[in-house]
Amino acid sequence: MQPSWRQAPVKGDLPLPMANAKDKDDTGCIKKGGPSGLVTVLVGLKWWVSLQENDAMWEAAVNDLNGCFEYWSKPVVGKKRRGGELVNDVAKKQKG
Repeated sequence: MQPSWRQAPVKGDLPLPMANAKDKDDTGCIKKGGPSGLVTVLVGLKWWVSLQENDAMWEAAVNDLNGCFEYWSKPVVGKKRRGGELVNDVAKKQKG
């Protein structure tokens, strides 16, 4: 499910953080909604935390998911991210 630029160097580790993403990197393959998308990730994190306390890997996963949301909400003026719209087009739609 993860694109190649997010693959963990060691099997079983979490994916590399979204902070590693460059404008040319495709994030559309992980920006998914619906029953098999990000909602499932949130439910999984809730389930995971109820099983253990103070799990550093869980905290890293939450921080990474937060980084994903921040990355996708950050405007990139005049450029098109793969899997997204031109920021100028989004601004026009919001103005009416």
